[in-house]
Amino acid sequence: DGNQTSIQEILIETFESAHLAARMDESVPAGRSGTTCVVTVIDTESGMIFTGNVGDSRAILAVKDSDDSDSEWRVMPLSTETTTEREDERARIERNEGRIDSGGNVW
Repeated sequence: DGNQTSIQEILIETFESAHLAARMDESVPAGRSGTTCVVTVIDTESGMIFTGNVGDSRAILAVKDSDDSDSEWRVMPLSTETTTEREDERARIERNEGRIDSGGNVW
């Protein structure tokens, strides 16, 4: 229906489904490899932008204030990397019984 909740739910379900499919496919070394993904959905009807991400990738939006060739571009972050170098991310992983090894890998 295009509302914020349903788009968020679709993003979550899609990431979970891709994760499960990778775990079930014996040809994918999902237990010992890492991946990242960023998805951005632009709802043209509402003007809302939704971004979902996994891993240490991020999405940015470059915006030019005017059509003037001399005007500068502004960069707006649309997501935040979920890297173990961030203290809040380390805490989230550990709070959910995850383990981080000396190389920053999550188990």
